[in-house]
Amino acid sequence: MFACLLELTLFRRGHGPGRFQHDAHEFLRALCNAVAVASLAPFKFGDDAARNFAELTTLPNVLFGFDVKRITRCDECGSACETNERVLDLDIPIPDTNACQQLRSLIASMFADEQLVGREQYECNACGRHCDAVRQTIIDSTPAVLIVHLMRFGFGNDARKLATPVAVLPRMEFGGAIYELVRRLLFFELR
Repeated sequence: MFACLLELTLFRRGHGPGRFQHDAHEFLRALCNAVAVASLAPFKFGDDAARNFAELTTLPNVLFGFDVKRITRCDECGSACETNERVLDLDIPIPDTNACQQLRSLIASMFADEQLVGREQYECNACGRHCDAVRQTIIDSTPAVLIVHLMRFGFGNDARKLATPVAVLPRMEFGGAIYELVRRLLFFELR
């Protein structure tokens, strides 16, 4: 517990000059990281297999963790490359528009097949060159509690918080599991 509190104290003060936690999502990520670090302290010098198992059984991983698989298939030779990633939340980019967006549509577009063409071509290990490809993202497992983070910031010279309205249903399907809305955090900028 002391390691967890120490990690949170360091986070609250910032990770260097001028860097502080800005919102509830950053705080949640820091809290999850601190709990995981404290849970893994006994395995610091242990066997790799035991540590890997311990990482999967930390409280944040058990509650929020899920697996995402990305399969990239080369259009030229048909070979596929698969990567797996364990994540604790779903970061959903929000478009800069005045039209209301449906959360389920934003999630569906995030998991739609991605065409890697032109400047985004895939470097195929089998072909030994850049080729057109298709990347498929699949939910390999579902979490007990799904955290959805709406990424409301613009990029480039016009970096600002986006005010795009997003409609959230009280029940939502994700990766074959049904989730009920528990809490919606709303933030307003006071002037």
